[in-house]
Amino acid sequence: MAEQLTIAVRAEDALAEKAAELLGQRIAERGGPEVTRVSGKADIVLDIRPEIGVEAFCLAGGPGEAVTISGGDARGLLYGVGKFLRTCRYAGGFALSAWRGTSVPAKPVRGMYFATHFHNFYHDAPLDEVERYVEDLALWGYNYLAVWFDMHHYSGIDDPAAVAMLERLRAVLRAAQDVGMRLSLLKLVNEGYYTTPAALRATDTKLGFYGVEVCPGTPEGEALILQNHRERLEAFADMGIDAVWLWPYDQGGCACEHCRPWGANGMVRLGEKVARLIRSCFPGTEIIYSTWLFDYQGDRGEWRGLAEAFSPRPDWVDYLMADSHTTFPEFPLRAGVPGGLPMLNFPEISMWGMYPWGGFGANPLAGRFRGIWASMKDHSAGGFPYSEGIFEDLNKALYAGFYWTGEAEVEETIREYAGYELGGADPGAVARVLELLEANHAPVFALGWRPEGWFEGEVAPLAGYENAWQVKQSHRDAARAADALALCRQIDLALPGWARAGWRWRLMYLRALLDAELLAHGDATPACEEALQEITRIYHAQQGEASVRPPVREKVEA
Repeated sequence: MAEQLTIAVRAEDALAEKAAELLGQRIAERGGPEVTRVSGKADIVLDIRPEIGVEAFCLAGGPGEAVTISGGDARGLLYGVGKFLRTCRYAGGFALSAWRGTSVPAKPVRGMYFATHFHNFYHDAPLDEVERYVEDLALWGYNYLAVWFDMHHYSGIDDPAAVAMLERLRAVLRAAQDVGMRLSLLKLVNEGYYTTPAALRATDTKLGFYGVEVCPGTPEGEALILQNHRERLEAFADMGIDAVWLWPYDQGGCACEHCRPWGANGMVRLGEKVARLIRSCFPGTEIIYSTWLFDYQGDRGEWRGLAEAFSPRPDWVDYLMADSHTTFPEFPLRAGVPGGLPMLNFPEISMWGMYPWGGFGANPLAGRFRGIWASMKDHSAGGFPYSEGIFEDLNKALYAGFYWTGEAEVEETIREYAGYELGGADPGAVARVLELLEANHAPVFALGWRPEGWFEGEVAPLAGYENAWQVKQSHRDAARAADALALCRQIDLALPGWARAGWRWRLMYLRALLDAELLAHGDATPACEEALQEITRIYHAQQGEASVRPPVREKVEA
């Protein structure tokens, strides 16, 4: 292996410079040679060639020639650097990527949503770790980042805790801008602070509700809603927001006589006013109308009503977002997207089938997501996976592949993930581990060993989960778990030190260990407690609420 690689940047662009910086840094971190900038002949050349296409890239160069990474624009160059990094060899000595060709993204919107609440990773981790993670996602081809300023637990925009959260969100968005991501805000249409006057409060929708949402059915209520939106927009006035979501439920909405059915009635009327306010603050901003949980508890006429309300197509909406907790909604696939709008998905990659979310490490669900994407990929312009932390990193990589290729294919993503993120691990062995973990995926917190007071003062156990171990045990298999752990131990022995100690591998390994221990013994063991303590430290979840904190028995020091 050469002790040094040289790189030349042929484009005068800040993002091209960032791409060069990340390329050198990521190679060095993986045991590769030092990457040195030169102005003349180089081993690796970065440039921009518009004829390649928007956000597309090309890797070229024959034997003995420089590897040229070209982007159709600066973003494409960064994504080309990501492809190059993922296809270099890191096991048994570094070798330059042999991948050659041109690659054009199939879907224009390839976003990620960070849920910054409940003291999860995005809420409590040191900012430099979150910012680093934003860079990693950009290298996988993500081109939007969305955040939400959750208002319900603040007294107002000047609440010191609110000010601190807004500054944290701004810092995360600045990191996204630095790697070429477009910025997006999620905004519950009728969200309120806990100081919302009782007379103006909305009626419970039974679809996720804080009780401080504002009913727009009176002039006073509508004025308060618009004022709340205006203040939050002003907090990001200098950021250049590219897209804003209008969010219906979980939380949000109003079920009063004036507003119901919310998604096709009150939300439409209020949403247009909010959208026009947003565009007065950020001209050209894309408006995304979310249909999350429309008709989720039976047909309430929301999808049909929205199709009527959006005929003809409204001028204040650019995208319609659709998804749900289980399968993808049938209506837009069967009857067409209301208004003929381009449609985005909102895949729930964090919470499905496990509680606490990520509390037992990685939750890879390649089979589930491949099936869901296959059902709607031809109707989609992309989307924004919902992320509660870093434990679903593999799921993020899978969706990056779906959005880039447009296809429901996972093998190439797993191969690149194993090579780049897991230090050249055998992709076949990794794929088998992922299959076994997914087959044993289920809520396992209710084992009778839940720490005393775990839910005390936080959130109540999910209804019907008190006996989750007995209910879900039927498809969890001890032999399968033992096989996954045995494979992980084999893989672990072959990994370079940086990969073996890396959080991505540790979360996968610890998930396999916990599955095997719990299924073999029927209760938590000392090995379980040690694993849960490590996971807590990786997430910085010492203060996390029950939904995001691993169920440790003992307090975990930072």
